[in-house]
Amino acid sequence: MFADSIFVKWKVSDEARALGQKAILEENFKQSELAGEEITKWLLENHCPVPKRVEMEFEKVYYSLISYSKKRYCGLLWTNVDKPDYIDYKGIAPVRRDTPKIVKDIIIKCIELILVQKDRPSAFALLEETFARIDRGDYEITEFAKTGAISDKEYVGTIPPAAQVAERLKKRGLPVPDRVSYVYVVGDPKDKASTKVEDPDYIIQNNLKVDKRYYLNNQFKKPIIELLGPALNGLDELIDKYLLKYQDYVRDDEAKARREAHQQELNTKPITSFFKRNLT
Repeated sequence: MFADSIFVKWKVSDEARALGQKAILEENFKQSELAGEEITKWLLENHCPVPKRVEMEFEKVYYSLISYSKKRYCGLLWTNVDKPDYIDYKGIAPVRRDTPKIVKDIIIKCIELILVQKDRPSAFALLEETFARIDRGDYEITEFAKTGAISDKEYVGTIPPAAQVAERLKKRGLPVPDRVSYVYVVGDPKDKASTKVEDPDYIIQNNLKVDKRYYLNNQFKKPIIELLGPALNGLDELIDKYLLKYQDYVRDDEAKARREAHQQELNTKPITSFFKRNLT
């Protein structure tokens, strides 16, 4: 027994469009069921000399659908005309376990707006507000956290970020979970990004800065453009606007991080610590 599937994009009549979504779906269901019956009949009459059962069966309708490439799509799945079943994801992973929560949330909410509400402007506006919120510093550190499993084996070559944070937790006398959370922070630009990571609680306690430019360029940009780009225009321009804005901020933050690391290495204090603040 062999099974495979094909997609058919039906042309919807003007009459059905004028009556709205339910009429469109009803027409699609009828067309699909009729097509399944007619194709099965044709196959049996012309390509099945041996009396074996061949059937082209209608299964479901996607309304609407975002198609990325062969066997990679997401769509609002309907098996009846009254209400959709769910958003069906195939070949894409908007909810990978190691994806930062803030990235997962924004992609899922945007796809829901596009497919369920049919409201692309609101999806784009939600992205704009999310980037503006990050720019304002209106977020929780844990929203940026990624997680990684810790191996008992000795690492060869570059040590994964989660393993580096796990080692720091051990040195601080703290327990190390099976999956370690970490956030990318601003640090010396000469260091690899994989080394500029820290435990979320440590970041909060020590007032470290999240590397917003790194997240925007390396965590947001690719999945947002790949998964939302087919439905939304202007995503490159939106992201690049903030990347350019962060360039000067990052340079200042990195310079400060280098100075503080150097002072810590030499066990010295910044010159400002020797002066009292004038409150008059």
